[in-house]
Amino acid sequence: MSQSWAELPALNPGLHLLLARRQFLTDWDFPDLAAPHWRLYVQMDEGGWLRFRRKRIELPAGSVWLIPPETAYASGADRPFRQCYVHFTLQIPCAVAARRPWHIAGAEEEGRGLAAWFDQAPGGHLGSSFALHRAILGLVARLPEGVLPVPARDAALSRALARMTADLRRPPANREMARAMGLHPNAWIRWFKARTGSTPKAFLLARRVQEACILLLHSDRSIEEIAEATGFGDRYHFTRAFVRDRGIGPAAYRKSRAPAVGKRRENDAI
Repeated sequence: MSQSWAELPALNPGLHLLLARRQFLTDWDFPDLAAPHWRLYVQMDEGGWLRFRRKRIELPAGSVWLIPPETAYASGADRPFRQCYVHFTLQIPCAVAARRPWHIAGAEEEGRGLAAWFDQAPGGHLGSSFALHRAILGLVARLPEGVLPVPARDAALSRALARMTADLRRPPANREMARAMGLHPNAWIRWFKARTGSTPKAFLLARRVQEACILLLHSDRSIEEIAEATGFGDRYHFTRAFVRDRGIGPAAYRKSRAPAVGKRRENDAI
């Protein structure tokens, strides 16, 4: 092969939109907004603020913010204000050190573009969806260096993760995964933990709870249906696992974040 060509690592960010909304908020008092998805805020007016690690963070008009998954923070408002916000997931993981609200400096123009997008998008055709994806990925790309981890180019691990998460209702047992990877079951567990820091069982449990969180926040499925969809079988076992992981039951979790659930509103884009 010619030396003028270089093989560059290719990463599929796997952007999946969960919610895009513009609304007028008269109350934004939430003590805990940690969730297994990203949040993008575009502040159209002053009035909103976040509390992170006991520090109050003002959200000026025109500012754009990205908040990684599992970031523990609270929100509040001094006066009514308008806000555009998007919930989304990425295929790439999020490093623990990155769990904080990130102000995207100098992104006022992009913020105005996103706000204008809502005037054109409801009903959303394909080109409109592409535009929103492009805008979100462009803002994610502007995060400071080191916020997003550099995934290891481990093809075997990628195949294993894909197989493990293909159907969360019936995740593969360790023996099945060991056979697929050509390893003894004990060797498979050691191999997986060395690469992820977690056992396969713990990884799958956390992944199933994360998916349950997203369904609780972004669907109207019953708790029983979500338990079945995420492989817990029944509400009792689902609730026990959920409480161990989140410190709160699924019904309370859904209620505490109720604005993210419900019927479509006039300014909903998806």
